[in-house]
Amino acid sequence: EWIEKNTLTINQLNREGRMNFIHDVYDVLNFPNVSVQVMAIWSGIESIILSEGRVRESIKSRCAMILEEDEEKQKSRFKRIGELYDFRSKVIHGNENFNLLTVIEESESTQKFCESYQLLTDLLLKVLERGRFWTREELREIQEKYPSRNPM
Repeated sequence: EWIEKNTLTINQLNREGRMNFIHDVYDVLNFPNVSVQVMAIWSGIESIILSEGRVRESIKSRCAMILEEDEEKQKSRFKRIGELYDFRSKVIHGNENFNLLTVIEESESTQKFCESYQLLTDLLLKVLERGRFWTREELREIQEKYPSRNPM
């Protein structure tokens, strides 16, 4: 039932051109280079949230606001996404040796890799629930509402 309901939505989103990353993620998940997988996962995340300006902050606040309604959960998610983004940056820029052996050893990096994939999955499910991607303007508005921009 879920597949039937969302197939048309996925096809529509694909026609708009913003789903190209999903094909890359699917291909790369079947390829054993985990560093490339990290790159594809984060490319997908960034394609959904259209980060801009201070990219790291943009990613953290937009994801937190999209995925969590409770302010404390948003702050917790914001912090964790920062840690995941740091992992992504270290892997992509060659500052962390992340390979298949690292994954097999079930390291902290493996946990961050899995959480990054879950983050992409959660965002994609939110897109499917809405039936469309957020526009750049909608994402700017979401980011402006993040609690750290509005002191208590």
